[in-house]
Amino acid sequence: MKNQELNLYYRLTRLFFVPKRFQYRLLLILSIAGASPLLSVFIYFSLSSTAQLQDHFILIGLIFMATIGGIITAYALLSVLLQPVWMSAYALHKYIADNEVPQLPSGGIDSFEYLMTDVQQTIEKCERLQHEQNQGALDRVTGALNRASAELYLQQDIARAYRDKGALLTVLLEVDNFDHITNEFGQAMAEVCLAHIVDKIKHNIRSGDWIAHWESGKFLLILWNFNHHNPLHSLQRIQNYSLKTPMGELLDVSLTIGACEYQGENQVESLLLRVNKALTQAKEAETGGIMIENKSQQDVSLLPS
Repeated sequence: MKNQELNLYYRLTRLFFVPKRFQYRLLLILSIAGASPLLSVFIYFSLSSTAQLQDHFILIGLIFMATIGGIITAYALLSVLLQPVWMSAYALHKYIADNEVPQLPSGGIDSFEYLMTDVQQTIEKCERLQHEQNQGALDRVTGALNRASAELYLQQDIARAYRDKGALLTVLLEVDNFDHITNEFGQAMAEVCLAHIVDKIKHNIRSGDWIAHWESGKFLLILWNFNHHNPLHSLQRIQNYSLKTPMGELLDVSLTIGACEYQGENQVESLLLRVNKALTQAKEAETGGIMIENKSQQDVSLLPS
């Protein structure tokens, strides 16, 4: 069933003189709008005497040229303003027809620019979901992404942050005393603990963020929608969230967190080196907690657990 809001649109586009291509429709509308005052001028002078018409011949020519020039200028400017729409439509067509992932710019200030952002992020999300289905991207134990998929996703997110000048926070979380939990309660209980942690974190992050089981007792977390001026708030929500497993007090676990903001690097390795360094500093601190390497000041901030 067609949307009722598009009834007028469908009726207009079915008129015999309306072309099928959008660009030609736009030119037709501009021509009609521009021709209306021009037609009025011609009607006026056609009712005038021949002598009057000769006297105003130059004026008629100027009005005609100005009208045509105005139509062409308006069409060119509208074509520029509608470029985000055409780019989005072309990107979707190429993705559906050729499975080609676009590189549309993101961000912006108006609805057309937001359209490009939404199209780009939707296509990237479709790609990730397809990868998860086809390549077994999820970790068997926790249900988070596995490391191989996380490295691929991280490379894509770095490219997106570089392209869009986006604020990206890379986080490495380590379960405190995970080896002790494994030795004391067994591997099966440790896996239950990890799965529970992932479940809690997934419910505490926003759409577009993701978590991966990085290695034994460690998780990689990518945050896009964080408070850029104070990312501690985003990480505090995770660390302060109750991480008790379904067994209650038996496995009441805590996390040590290292994080760094994206600084324009285009290599996964350099970003991972920085976040590993932040985690090491957090672990070496007497109280543990959260260590963040700031983007602007190149220093670190410590928040005790």
